[in-house]
Amino acid sequence: MLDIRFLCRHCVRLKTLSDGLLQLWRSHGGVDAGCVLPNGVIPWQRGSRRFEVGVQLRNTHSLIDKVSLATSHVEGSKFGRSIYSPAATVVLPDNVLKNEFDLAIRKRQSERAWGLYSQLRARSHTDMPISIHASMFALLDYVQKDAQDDCVVAKCRMRQKMVLQDSLGTGIDASTFQSLIKPVDRAPHRSLYVAIKQGDLPQAWHEFSALTQQESIPHVTFRVYQNFLHLIRTSRDIDDKLRRQYMSRVAEAMSRQWTRPEAVVTAQDILKITNVAFALRNKNHAQALQAFDALTKDRQIPSALLEDLLRFALLYGQTDFGLAVQQHMQLHDMIPSDDTQNHILRHHLSTGQFEQGLNHFKALVQRGEVPSVNAVNAVMCGLVDRHQIHEAEELFRDMLKGGAKPDVATFSELIKGRSKLNDVNTAMYYFRMMQRMGVAANSFTYNILIDLFAERRQSNHAIRWFRRMLDAGVAPDVVTITSLVKAVSREIRGKRMSNVIDKCLAIYQQAKTAGIDADVTLYSMLIQLHADASDFQGSLNLHSLMVQEHLKPNIHTYNALLTACVNADKMDIAEKMFRHMQQEPSNHPNTVTYTIMIEAYAKARQLHRAEEVFDTFRKACEANDPAVQGAKPTKQTALLLKPDAAILNCLMEAYNRYGEVDKVLRIWNETFDELGVVRDAISLVTVLDACNHGNRFSEGMRIISPFLPSLQQNPQPTSSSTSDTSSDPKSVTETDQIRVKWFPSLEQLNTDLRIPSIGMSDTIYNSYVNMLGMHGEASMLFTVLDQIHISKIKPSGRTLRQVLGYLSQREGGDRMVKNALLLMRQYWPYISISRKEIEDTAWNSLHRG
Repeated sequence: MLDIRFLCRHCVRLKTLSDGLLQLWRSHGGVDAGCVLPNGVIPWQRGSRRFEVGVQLRNTHSLIDKVSLATSHVEGSKFGRSIYSPAATVVLPDNVLKNEFDLAIRKRQSERAWGLYSQLRARSHTDMPISIHASMFALLDYVQKDAQDDCVVAKCRMRQKMVLQDSLGTGIDASTFQSLIKPVDRAPHRSLYVAIKQGDLPQAWHEFSALTQQESIPHVTFRVYQNFLHLIRTSRDIDDKLRRQYMSRVAEAMSRQWTRPEAVVTAQDILKITNVAFALRNKNHAQALQAFDALTKDRQIPSALLEDLLRFALLYGQTDFGLAVQQHMQLHDMIPSDDTQNHILRHHLSTGQFEQGLNHFKALVQRGEVPSVNAVNAVMCGLVDRHQIHEAEELFRDMLKGGAKPDVATFSELIKGRSKLNDVNTAMYYFRMMQRMGVAANSFTYNILIDLFAERRQSNHAIRWFRRMLDAGVAPDVVTITSLVKAVSREIRGKRMSNVIDKCLAIYQQAKTAGIDADVTLYSMLIQLHADASDFQGSLNLHSLMVQEHLKPNIHTYNALLTACVNADKMDIAEKMFRHMQQEPSNHPNTVTYTIMIEAYAKARQLHRAEEVFDTFRKACEANDPAVQGAKPTKQTALLLKPDAAILNCLMEAYNRYGEVDKVLRIWNETFDELGVVRDAISLVTVLDACNHGNRFSEGMRIISPFLPSLQQNPQPTSSSTSDTSSDPKSVTETDQIRVKWFPSLEQLNTDLRIPSIGMSDTIYNSYVNMLGMHGEASMLFTVLDQIHISKIKPSGRTLRQVLGYLSQREGGDRMVKNALLLMRQYWPYISISRKEIEDTAWNSLHRG
């Protein structure tokens, strides 16, 4: 039986087709086993057109009742006629597929190389050279010999080699094929890496002895040498005498590698550095400084060795020791390399110490050194992550005036920053500027643009950029597929969720066909889709499939499973899962987890349990607060619990649902300030609705008044027509004849975290109109129309209909409605509802009045 597998949407399990279905397929297309794609889709060649024959399930579970044959024309490097077609496949262009295959061969990634090789072989229109078969066979043979201890991997590679030989056919002689195979050479120091990682000292020493007997010893990194010395130092299998001999020989080999003409490194120096590294591993700052002073006393250590020691210190979070090494290098006029500077900046950003990283960059500029493009990109990345987009653009302009040439990472950060502001026009401007300067976009750039349109719920634009990515010869990755799934799910979220899940799973299968394996993020998103559709069993099956692929679920996966339990009214399972997460250190509940539980208890009419969960959350935040513990911020503390507006909004909505207006106002007036949380638009809408339902008109007006625009101010230009210099080509590309000082904008740069303020939206105005109308203040609705116009907001039909409805209920409503219609036509000639619909609504309102 031919093993053709596909993914069933209903139970999310791999299925195998029966012999009868295979016979049916062969009768329609005459296909053979060599043309089967990994997801069960069979290419069908007839004439000059190429089709895909696929399966569409009509059953509810594992039994197959009906099968329908679907065909779709595949257009070279494009999706097909529609991404939503059941048989549509992500077909990579031939050049991209071959380039990715060559890259996988060079990186010795056997799994990815085999997936790409299978896809190349399945294309009947592709004449695959014999060299591709030979390269794949050589890599499989190398991996099989390298995995002698893993019988499963070795047998798998053996089966793949047999399949490869069978697919060659009779046209190629076996001896000719064997002569074309170039064995993959094993790196001489790879065995040493593996032995050290496994903690096997005898095997590691055997490999090290074999390396030292060679005429040219390959370069071994500082970190590997230190791991080897640490293994020797902590091993209990050897006595002290043999330990000293081992460490002396390793130190001699390391000293020969790091000796420079201007500075000689002895074996004793290496042993002193080992003492420093051992103290850094044990987080003993005082002992590390003492050993470093003994090392540098009356000795000149090469700059390369000090840079390696600096990186080793940052690896173990010893920032203060790294600062001491930098001061020593400055004292002896040693300039760190660009890679080390970039490593320091990236370390500060990854540990949440942006101010320290920025001060390091400022000191670099003040010393008169020209920072590298990578260092500038690191600072721009930190600014964009902190929503300081305009400051990042100032650095970009200073960079151009200084004569530096930006690279693809520079433009990607600028496009990412404008994506955070939802500014498509300026993002497109930077993309066009990148093309004019001859900088080719990579997968990271295209992923940002695809995700931008996914956030804007414009799936057609996202798919168009995906096709443009393929046409440019850039291979998609799992981030690209995740963004496509997000775009499709958000575009048609208002339709039937079953259709959404079908389309997203189709994209997931097409990615599998293209050799792109799913990661935890993609699986978590698919599980969340099942959870939104109240498909509890589908979420569990996807989780099982993810575990079978040896992917470890993260906190986002558990939150999606928790949402599935809540939406399926399985509170008992949700409570057990929540208690399990509280006891598991690796996936401890975060803020989203507590928000889900509060919403679940509010839905179950257990308001007291929701309050208990929130009290537990506040206690957990206080227990994990680094400021309370007196600890310095690290990469781990950045992942701890932190209150946000979402959990407070959820609690406010729960109180509002049961008429607890006083508690809603207390959260708005007190709790936000106590926890240091910034209010957002949802908070404002929730408190306005509570004031409206609780007959608190004066309180609601006091709350919304600071956010309303003044009628005396001129309308502000939108982001697309703004006079910002970032969208002015002359201000960005103009270079002065006189070279200016590098980065003058650093003097005025503010390091405070940029928090977006509440901007008026149609939803807020909708709540405002309801509050005015229900409390008899319909005369103020004309002012609301003026304020909406000043805010440059396109009102929805619901808001305008409510304005007309409340005006018609007042005395003299006929005249008011007519004046409102004239004002609407003046302000919004192309409003979101038709004029006839407005007039009909006004006429019905007048008739009821």
